[in-house]
Amino acid sequence: MDYSKPFQSNFPYFVITPPVALPVTLAHVKEHLRLDPDDDTQNTYLTLLINAAAGFCEEYTRRTLINTGFRTFRNFFAGTIELLRSPLVSLDAFEYSVDGSFVAVDSNFYYMIQEIDYSKIILRNSVYYPTDGDDILQMIRIEFTAGYGTASTDIPSKLYLAILNHIAALYENHGDCDVDSVNFEMQLMNNLPVTSRMIYNNFKIHNLI
Repeated sequence: MDYSKPFQSNFPYFVITPPVALPVTLAHVKEHLRLDPDDDTQNTYLTLLINAAAGFCEEYTRRTLINTGFRTFRNFFAGTIELLRSPLVSLDAFEYSVDGSFVAVDSNFYYMIQEIDYSKIILRNSVYYPTDGDDILQMIRIEFTAGYGTASTDIPSKLYLAILNHIAALYENHGDCDVDSVNFEMQLMNNLPVTSRMIYNNFKIHNLI
């Protein structure tokens, strides 16, 4: 492989292990909205609002709420690999392609830095990186888990409350715009309460690049 290559641009992150729970429970949403807890007629709609508000929160703050498994790729070994999902739970696989199959990168070649925002894989300068890898795009495969935990109770309480308030605003203004319309993303922004925005901003990871 030729390691004298230009900076690697951002790569997509594919979900390989979806979250096992909703980031906000239906019970808490009903309690927050003062709805009958035994009335299940709106469950589908409320779940849509939960996913919409939580999805907006994740995109806005750049943080993953419930533990999710991701896969991303790189084209060659070089410097620092920043994992653009946060908070990091574990690095599950760091592999490179050899003769069409992925094999683990020797753990002596790198180490991890745990960060509040984006954690990093640091490639050591004092070693020779593998030279037997296939000379192809996406020759390095990385799999990792990010999130606050496996249950809604693992999410920071302030962030949880911000999502609840966001859901309440969407619910109270649901007549203004059909949730299935192309304008739903605009509705999410327009109905974002000030308190939710302030909390989201406190958790937001700012891209300095």
